[in-house]
Amino acid sequence: MVSIAARAGVGIAALAASIALYAALVATKPQSEETSSARPPALVRTVVATPVEVARAWEGFGTARAMNAADVSAEVSARVIERPEQIEAGAHVEAGDLLVRLDPIDFEQRVESAAQLAAALEADLESLTIEEFRIGEQVVLAAKEAEIRDREYTRALNALESGGGNVAEVEQRLATLQRAQRELVALRQQADLIAPRRARLGAQLAGARADLALAQQELDRTRIRAPITGVLQSIGPEVGELVGVGQAVARIVDTSRIEIPLRMPASSVKDIALGAPVSLRPDGPVASVWLGNVARIAPEADPSTRMVTLFVEVEQDHEAIGAGLMPGRFVVGTVRSSSVQPRVIVPRGAVREDRVALAVPHGSNHSVSFVAVEVAYFTDGSHPGIDRDENQWAVLASGVSPGALVIVSSADLVQGEPVRISAQTVAGAARAEDRPGGE
Repeated sequence: MVSIAARAGVGIAALAASIALYAALVATKPQSEETSSARPPALVRTVVATPVEVARAWEGFGTARAMNAADVSAEVSARVIERPEQIEAGAHVEAGDLLVRLDPIDFEQRVESAAQLAAALEADLESLTIEEFRIGEQVVLAAKEAEIRDREYTRALNALESGGGNVAEVEQRLATLQRAQRELVALRQQADLIAPRRARLGAQLAGARADLALAQQELDRTRIRAPITGVLQSIGPEVGELVGVGQAVARIVDTSRIEIPLRMPASSVKDIALGAPVSLRPDGPVASVWLGNVARIAPEADPSTRMVTLFVEVEQDHEAIGAGLMPGRFVVGTVRSSSVQPRVIVPRGAVREDRVALAVPHGSNHSVSFVAVEVAYFTDGSHPGIDRDENQWAVLASGVSPGALVIVSSADLVQGEPVRISAQTVAGAARAEDRPGGE
């Protein structure tokens, strides 16, 4: 009994000590000071809405292609007997460089045969000229002889009529005259046939020369040469291979002039002029930028996509394979409008959900006023007179008047909330400390 009572007393004493300690702690607890629930006006950074002449940037896309490329094919059938060591895919070639040489033996024989025939016909024409000259001489002599025989016949006939001659002599003179006349007619006939013979020989000679030219052309075609200056995309036949007419031998691409059909919104045509500069970049991380010019504009827009095609030309060195714009590459092109007009621009980040927060005077301070805006387009560039740190801008068509203070960071702000203007005022704005409530 005693032990039980002792344990109960100890427990009661411990409980009483705990209660006393809690009361002491509560009594000595420091009291917190009451704070005001109203927060001070937020500090915001602003820019002055300023009209700026900004050329609108239009973007389009397209695939580069070479303006000049050649697929080289064999024009005669023969076996390859030579291909220079440097003629490999990727090699630079000049117009006229030998790509492959075909066996020329058959073609050389055809050239020789055609040349011999043409020479024979030329000799025939020369002999015909000599023959014509000699026949002409004979015609003159025969004509004179016929005149003499005619006079002899006339004298014999007159003597017979006057009774001083005889019939036999007259008949003899007549026969002699007729023989001379026949000879003259025959010679004149030969002379008349000279022109047709010359025409026939001339036609034969022209045909022989044409055959010679064709044979020479086929012989020349055994040397397959580069038709343009450029880079070998591919080269086919090896030495010993038989190639046929029309068989592909090589493909050469001229990389000095590249054309890109850029697909642009149809509305861009009114702002883009021929010759306008174009900045081209890969579709992805910008590793290279190429410059070109608008060379042509397609006359019709695609009604289904409302896009129009601008043909951009880029000129570069033949050797610029690594750094140059390669045919087949997909690029994005930027063309700036050729006509500009002053428009209010604000940092792109200041526009949220087609609204802009303005800092408007309110008593001795400023308050937030959200206004709806219409963004004409977005652009990039540096405008240190407005904000030297910004390079992405929204060009406004309406909503903000020039001179308004546009709040650059409008997060967590509400309509009518009082704000303070930051002292980091950009060039063109009034200094913040000169404004009431400025800092």
